[in-house]
Amino acid sequence: MPKAFRPDGRAAQAGFSIIEGMIAALLLLIVILGILPLVTRGMLNNLQGNDASNETNASVDGIERLLSLPFDNLAMEVPAGQMSLVSTDYYLLDGNGWATTIPGGDSAQYARVATVEQFGAADLDTDDKLDTPLVGGTAAGFVQLKRVTMNIETGRHYLTAASGYRVIAVQTY
Repeated sequence: MPKAFRPDGRAAQAGFSIIEGMIAALLLLIVILGILPLVTRGMLNNLQGNDASNETNASVDGIERLLSLPFDNLAMEVPAGQMSLVSTDYYLLDGNGWATTIPGGDSAQYARVATVEQFGAADLDTDDKLDTPLVGGTAAGFVQLKRVTMNIETGRHYLTAASGYRVIAVQTY
Protein backbone atom coordinates (compact mmCIF):
# COMPACT_ATOMS: atom_id res chain seq x y z
CA MET A 1 0.00 0.00 0.00
CA PRO A 2 1.48 3.36 -0.93
CA LYS A 3 2.31 5.90 1.79
CA ALA A 4 0.10 8.94 2.21
CA PHE A 5 1.85 12.16 1.34
CA ARG A 6 1.29 15.56 2.87
CA PRO A 7 0.97 18.67 0.70
CA ASP A 8 4.64 19.55 1.32
CA GLY A 9 5.70 16.19 -0.11
CA ARG A 10 6.73 14.43 3.14
CA ALA A 11 5.24 11.14 4.29
CA ALA A 12 2.61 11.32 7.15
CA GLN A 13 3.70 9.84 10.49
CA ALA A 14 1.42 7.57 12.58
CA GLY A 15 1.32 7.59 16.46
CA PHE A 16 2.08 10.11 19.21
CA SER A 17 5.18 12.11 19.79
CA ILE A 18 6.81 12.23 23.24
CA ILE A 19 5.53 15.77 23.74
CA GLU A 20 1.94 14.68 23.05
CA GLY A 21 2.32 11.76 25.48
CA MET A 22 3.69 14.05 28.22
CA ILE A 23 0.83 16.53 27.71
CA ALA A 24 -1.71 13.69 27.99
CA ALA A 25 -0.01 12.41 31.18
CA LEU A 26 -0.03 15.93 32.66
CA LEU A 27 -3.75 16.34 31.93
CA LEU A 28 -4.46 12.94 33.52
CA LEU A 29 -2.44 13.93 36.60
CA ILE A 30 -4.42 17.18 36.98
CA VAL A 31 -7.72 15.25 36.78
CA ILE A 32 -6.55 12.66 39.34
CA LEU A 33 -5.33 15.36 41.74
CA GLY A 34 -8.74 17.03 41.45
CA ILE A 35 -10.60 13.80 42.27
CA LEU A 36 -8.33 12.63 45.12
CA PRO A 37 -9.78 15.01 47.79
CA LEU A 38 -13.28 13.78 46.89
CA VAL A 39 -12.22 10.17 47.49
CA THR A 40 -10.54 10.92 50.83
CA ARG A 41 -13.53 13.01 51.99
CA GLY A 42 -15.84 10.16 51.00
CA MET A 43 -13.77 7.74 53.10
CA LEU A 44 -13.93 10.10 56.10
CA ASN A 45 -17.70 10.54 55.70
CA ASN A 46 -18.10 6.75 55.60
CA LEU A 47 -16.10 6.39 58.84
CA GLN A 48 -18.13 9.16 60.52
CA GLY A 49 -21.39 7.57 59.45
CA ASN A 50 -20.31 4.19 60.79
CA ASP A 51 -19.30 5.71 64.13
CA ALA A 52 -22.55 7.68 64.38
CA SER A 53 -24.57 4.51 63.72
CA ASN A 54 -22.61 2.56 66.34
CA GLU A 55 -23.01 5.32 68.93
CA THR A 56 -26.72 5.67 68.26
CA ASN A 57 -27.27 1.91 68.47
CA ALA A 58 -25.29 1.72 71.72
CA SER A 59 -27.29 4.52 73.35
CA VAL A 60 -30.67 3.13 72.27
CA ASP A 61 -29.64 -0.39 73.33
CA GLY A 62 -28.61 0.88 76.77
CA ILE A 63 -31.85 2.85 77.26
CA GLU A 64 -34.02 -0.06 76.11
CA ARG A 65 -32.17 -2.46 78.41
CA LEU A 66 -32.78 -0.24 81.46
CA LEU A 67 -36.38 0.62 80.58
CA SER A 68 -37.24 -3.06 80.14
CA LEU A 69 -36.46 -3.62 83.84
CA PRO A 70 -39.24 -3.36 86.42
CA PHE A 71 -39.64 0.07 88.04
CA ASP A 72 -38.33 -1.17 91.40
CA ASN A 73 -35.41 -3.21 90.01
CA LEU A 74 -32.11 -2.79 91.87
CA ALA A 75 -30.36 -1.63 88.65
CA MET A 76 -32.80 1.32 88.57
CA GLU A 77 -32.73 2.11 92.31
CA VAL A 78 -30.99 5.32 93.42
CA PRO A 79 -28.86 4.57 96.53
CA ALA A 80 -30.00 6.09 99.83
CA GLY A 81 -28.65 9.60 100.38
CA GLN A 82 -27.65 10.13 96.72
CA MET A 83 -29.38 12.18 94.04
CA SER A 84 -28.68 9.77 91.17
CA LEU A 85 -27.39 6.33 90.24
CA VAL A 86 -24.55 6.50 87.72
CA SER A 87 -23.19 3.40 86.01
CA THR A 88 -20.56 3.19 83.29
CA ASP A 89 -19.73 0.42 80.89
CA TYR A 90 -17.21 0.29 78.07
CA TYR A 91 -17.22 -1.22 74.60
CA LEU A 92 -13.96 -3.16 74.40
CA LEU A 93 -11.99 -3.26 71.17
CA ASP A 94 -10.40 -6.67 71.74
CA GLY A 95 -13.27 -8.09 73.78
CA ASN A 96 -15.77 -6.91 71.15
CA GLY A 97 -18.49 -6.35 73.73
CA TRP A 98 -19.63 -4.27 76.73
CA ALA A 99 -17.91 -4.59 80.12
CA THR A 100 -17.98 -2.62 83.38
CA THR A 101 -14.17 -2.44 83.55
CA ILE A 102 -11.40 -2.28 80.97
CA PRO A 103 -9.08 -5.28 81.33
CA GLY A 104 -5.33 -4.80 80.99
CA GLY A 105 -4.14 -4.89 77.40
CA ASP A 106 -7.53 -3.87 75.99
CA SER A 107 -8.97 -0.42 75.32
CA ALA A 108 -12.45 1.03 75.05
CA GLN A 109 -13.89 2.45 71.86
CA TYR A 110 -17.00 3.82 73.61
CA ALA A 111 -17.97 4.66 77.17
CA ARG A 112 -21.68 4.40 77.97
CA VAL A 113 -22.73 6.35 81.07
CA ALA A 114 -26.24 5.75 82.41
CA THR A 115 -27.71 8.13 84.99
CA VAL A 116 -30.96 7.29 86.79
CA GLU A 117 -32.82 9.99 88.73
CA GLN A 118 -36.14 9.61 90.50
CA PHE A 119 -38.95 12.14 90.76
CA GLY A 120 -42.37 12.55 92.27
CA ALA A 121 -45.32 13.46 90.07
CA ALA A 122 -45.65 16.72 92.05
CA ASP A 123 -42.40 17.90 90.40
CA LEU A 124 -44.32 18.32 87.15
CA ASP A 125 -47.00 20.51 88.76
CA THR A 126 -44.92 23.67 89.02
CA ASP A 127 -43.34 24.06 85.57
CA ASP A 128 -43.86 20.78 83.67
CA LYS A 129 -40.15 20.00 84.02
CA LEU A 130 -38.33 17.32 85.96
CA ASP A 131 -35.91 19.56 87.81
CA THR A 132 -36.08 18.46 91.45
CA PRO A 133 -34.84 14.88 91.77
CA LEU A 134 -35.69 12.96 94.94
CA VAL A 135 -32.94 11.70 97.20
CA GLY A 136 -32.32 7.96 97.12
CA GLY A 137 -34.06 6.09 99.91
CA THR A 138 -37.29 8.07 99.47
CA ALA A 139 -40.33 5.95 100.26
CA ALA A 140 -41.49 4.01 97.23
CA GLY A 141 -44.94 5.64 97.25
CA PHE A 142 -43.42 9.07 96.57
CA VAL A 143 -41.40 8.00 93.51
CA GLN A 144 -43.58 7.91 90.39
CA LEU A 145 -41.09 8.78 87.64
CA LYS A 146 -37.52 7.82 86.81
CA ARG A 147 -35.46 9.71 84.26
CA VAL A 148 -32.78 7.68 82.53
CA THR A 149 -30.05 9.58 80.70
CA MET A 150 -27.69 7.60 78.49
CA ASN A 151 -24.49 9.31 77.31
CA ILE A 152 -22.20 7.71 74.77
CA GLU A 153 -18.69 9.12 74.73
CA THR A 154 -16.00 8.32 72.20
CA GLY A 155 -12.39 9.31 71.72
CA ARG A 156 -13.00 10.57 68.19
CA HIS A 157 -13.82 14.26 68.19
CA TYR A 158 -14.26 15.00 64.49
CA LEU A 159 -18.07 14.78 64.55
CA THR A 160 -18.73 17.73 66.84
CA ALA A 161 -16.96 19.60 69.58
CA ALA A 162 -18.96 17.56 72.11
CA SER A 163 -18.52 14.07 70.75
CA GLY A 164 -21.08 11.40 71.48
CA TYR A 165 -24.81 11.03 71.93
CA ARG A 166 -27.30 11.59 74.72
CA VAL A 167 -30.67 9.87 74.96
CA ILE A 168 -33.15 10.71 77.71
CA ALA A 169 -36.21 8.61 78.59
CA VAL A 170 -38.72 8.64 81.41
CA GLN A 171 -40.10 5.53 83.07
CA THR A 172 -43.37 5.83 84.98
CA TYR A 173 -44.66 3.73 87.86
